[in-house]
Amino acid sequence: MKPDTRKLTEAIELCFERSQDTDLPATERARFLSRGVQLRNQLGKLLSSHLDAEVDEEISAANSRLGEVVKQLQENVDDIARVEEQIAELRGISQLLETVLKGAVSLV
Repeated sequence: MKPDTRKLTEAIELCFERSQDTDLPATERARFLSRGVQLRNQLGKLLSSHLDAEVDEEISAANSRLGEVVKQLQENVDDIARVEEQIAELRGISQLLETVLKGAVSLV
């Protein structure tokens, strides 16, 4: 199984968009920027790695969560609690991707 790099790219773009949203507090914008940078770095590693079937479960979970978080990020959110949930979900996806990358063989 392969990571959904299109959804991951979309999530990264949305993080960067949110990091520039002046309707959000500066702390939240900084957190979105940080998550976007972290996910972008992981995307680069994923694209240059060979993934074993041993991490299929983690990839499947990450792909599923990516789809959900992208939908959430596409919505205009005025509620700061929802923003906190989105950032937490992005952190969880990032942690799953780190697990996937631990078992990856770098092709570069």
